[in-house]
Amino acid sequence: MLDVTVLYVSLIQVSGTFVALMAGFAVNRYFTNNSEKQKYVFEQRLNQPELSRLREIVENQKNARIEGETANVMDVMLDLLIEKPEISDDEIIETVDADMEEEEVKNLVAKIRNEYQNADRIINSKLGALIPQPTLEQLSSLNISVDDFNRPIYLRKLREIGDQKRRLLNVNNPFNIDISAFESLSRMRVPFPQNLHLPDAGNSEAKNIELLKQALHLDYLITNEIEARKSAMKMRYFYIASGVTTVFGLIVPTYLLTRRPISDWILVRNYLLFALIVSVGLSFWYVYKTIAGNVKN
Repeated sequence: MLDVTVLYVSLIQVSGTFVALMAGFAVNRYFTNNSEKQKYVFEQRLNQPELSRLREIVENQKNARIEGETANVMDVMLDLLIEKPEISDDEIIETVDADMEEEEVKNLVAKIRNEYQNADRIINSKLGALIPQPTLEQLSSLNISVDDFNRPIYLRKLREIGDQKRRLLNVNNPFNIDISAFESLSRMRVPFPQNLHLPDAGNSEAKNIELLKQALHLDYLITNEIEARKSAMKMRYFYIASGVTTVFGLIVPTYLLTRRPISDWILVRNYLLFALIVSVGLSFWYVYKTIAGNVKN
């Protein structure tokens, strides 16, 4: 009679061997990908300061460019408003030359016109018969508060009103005072160089934008590598393969081996053959899915 015990023990040994092989393969795969992930995480952390620095420089250069373009638009527009107060916004937009979007120019022109009208109303309501000078001290004496944007508008408006009053009174600098300094003050803008202490701050905006794009691309590639390693560290297939192999090749045969008398029924022997096929098949299936997943990642 066939000794079924040998079949049970052989099945248990084979199944245990495959479970051990799968576990070793899974552990090696897990720690290899975890090591790679940590390397990319470290590279990403190294890239973050460079990315932040370039973002700061590009943002400051963009703001400086917009401030410069705003100043140019304001100068041209104020000259036009002084020469032709009834000029339309469309005529102003056609005249100014700014490196800005059309919608931005429209909004800026509307904002400057609004500030110009407010300046005319506020200054005239507080001046009285005084002939003003285009200085910050004059604005302070009139209790008019200004900010960085509307300060040039108010100074230009003071100069315009002062010129108008002198013409009306036929008083055109009777003491021959040099007022060129007042003229320059009404247009004065002192640019503040930002981030000159940072590397690449002296590069052009286009060059720094290109460097920022390269840093963003590197960050994108590193992030994808980290996500790929995280995906490779998932052990779903290992759990399925080792779990089923353990049940069919270890637990059930061990249970049958402990029963008395040990059955040598043909269906039991067929089950042993089936369980062996399951153990071997699932082991190879796990290895295949793992390798296929690595190739895909």
